[in-house]
Amino acid sequence: MDSIGVLNGLVSAFAIGILAANIASYLKLRQLPGALVIALWSVFLVLLLVEMWAATVKSFTREAREVSSPSLLTFMLLPVAVTVMAALLAPEGPTRADTEKDPYGAFTAQRYFFFGILLALPVVSIGQEALSGAVTVDWDLGFRLLVAAGSICGLLIRGRRADTVLVVAMMVVIVSYIFVVFPELAVSI
Repeated sequence: MDSIGVLNGLVSAFAIGILAANIASYLKLRQLPGALVIALWSVFLVLLLVEMWAATVKSFTREAREVSSPSLLTFMLLPVAVTVMAALLAPEGPTRADTEKDPYGAFTAQRYFFFGILLALPVVSIGQEALSGAVTVDWDLGFRLLVAAGSICGLLIRGRRADTVLVVAMMVVIVSYIFVVFPELAVSI
């Protein structure tokens, strides 16, 4: 499992690099309408990775157990998905000039992919647990359902103000989850 953890960390680090560049780019473009919303979505993705690390540490500080292939795939899904979503937010590529003129328009053009991937994360996670018979009604399930609901809202709503409210609400959900999970961690370094 150690090599899988290293691979997960490397993919996560790659995503963090993309997200840091995104945040910096959009802060430079902050005078343009919608740039702040996209910078906030990048911060949300960083928080999502932090949440994943907290959940992973919590999971692996329990007694040693065998990990199934579906669990490993689910474990690797989040950093790969965040990397793809970070790339969707990136102000680069063939449409960079258009993105620099209208960053929110570029985000809107990618919103179905962005929110579709975000929705897939809790759905796949809950589905994997349901198939293995390990679904428990707890804070973790509640937070994943909130992320799914926020993703559906993102697929349905339009407008910078609505997106700003949604990203702030999603950040509150993730930060709340982190504060629920971290106090339970018993990690010795």
